[in-house]
Amino acid sequence: MKEENKSKEQLLNELKELRQRIAGLEASADEHKRTEEALIREKEKFRILVEESPLGVSLIGKDRRYRYINDKFIEMFGYTLEDIPTGRDWFRKAYPDPRYRDRIISTWISDLKKTKIGESQPRPFSVTCKDGSEKVIHFRPVSMETGEQLVIYEDITEIKRVEDELIKHRDHLEELVDERTNKLKRINELLLLAIKERKQAEKELKESSERIKLFAYSVSHDLKGPSIGIYGLTKLLYKHYNEILDEKGKSYCHQILKASEQIAALVEQINVYISTKEAPLSIEKIKLKEILRMVREEFSTHLNIRQISWREPKYLPEVNADRFSILRVLRNLVDNALKYGGDDLSEIKIGYKESDQYHILSVKDDGVGLRGEDTKKIFRVFMRKITSKGTEGTGLGLAIVKEIAEKHKGKVWLKPGAKKGITFYISISKHLQLF
Repeated sequence: MKEENKSKEQLLNELKELRQRIAGLEASADEHKRTEEALIREKEKFRILVEESPLGVSLIGKDRRYRYINDKFIEMFGYTLEDIPTGRDWFRKAYPDPRYRDRIISTWISDLKKTKIGESQPRPFSVTCKDGSEKVIHFRPVSMETGEQLVIYEDITEIKRVEDELIKHRDHLEELVDERTNKLKRINELLLLAIKERKQAEKELKESSERIKLFAYSVSHDLKGPSIGIYGLTKLLYKHYNEILDEKGKSYCHQILKASEQIAALVEQINVYISTKEAPLSIEKIKLKEILRMVREEFSTHLNIRQISWREPKYLPEVNADRFSILRVLRNLVDNALKYGGDDLSEIKIGYKESDQYHILSVKDDGVGLRGEDTKKIFRVFMRKITSKGTEGTGLGLAIVKEIAEKHKGKVWLKPGAKKGITFYISISKHLQLF
């Protein structure tokens, strides 16, 4: 019997250890995914820089096949990837003279052996273009840690022609060579600086990601406890005093429960954000009327006490969007109107229109409005109205609205009233895919 119990205990310990390992693997997978996404964004920035470069650029794989050439390369030589799929094809077409080709290949191989990762050995060579013309090109091959090779091509044909003409005038020739050498040195320094800055940016991106993750953990912890407490107390209130509460009291209980559930949903979104670094949108078909009903119910007490009228279109369409995000946008904009509209606020009007590409929602109020200097910076993080002193608020509401608009491939803007009031607009792309 003792042996049997011991065996069970061992199995439980092994099962516990296995679960811990699985959890560790899942955490590692999440971190790998975040790093991968960051690198994808950096690659996209690098791709744009390469495509807009005034120099020719090619990327050659470990198997010596051309992976990429930019438009400037094609413009410079006339060759496409179909013309030169491999290094062998390039050397055969760019250097049709066998003896010259052999010398170029020998020099190229020698330089590859001598230079280290990230270094380059600039070389000028004559190249035969697709149309038969010849150009003098300055080659700057850079070997990378992946085994691939990045090559930068500068057309110095005109410079070379001038150099040849200035052979008779040695002083001018030396000046031109010095100028060109300094230029190439600056290019090399800029290239090395760009590589260094990219590594620094990757480091800062990772550190920033960690700070955001810690902040998200903190917010999640601070919200979860109170929301659970409010929800539980409201449940008890409704359970024990249901017979005493009138319809308004019961309605308030339901609203409190809904608000608590929304806070819990926010905490859940934060947890999703932590695991994926950037919270993905959950695009679904949503009814704007239903979203507005929830927002109006949430603020009904404030609207009634301050006798503020609420106007909205009779018809609103279904749109593809993230339900929680659109609810947050409208909640933030209405809350902004109530907080900063002042004592003269008497009406909040919800509007809707559409263009070929966007759904456009608006929240208009007849409150005190904004000063000119406020309109330029109101959407920045932690920025608040100059006239908002003494009014509660974090300075994040409109910044969050801007972030949500951009995630929905739209934007947010405002239009101050002629004498008072303000209208906020948010556009949502009509082409968001459901998932």
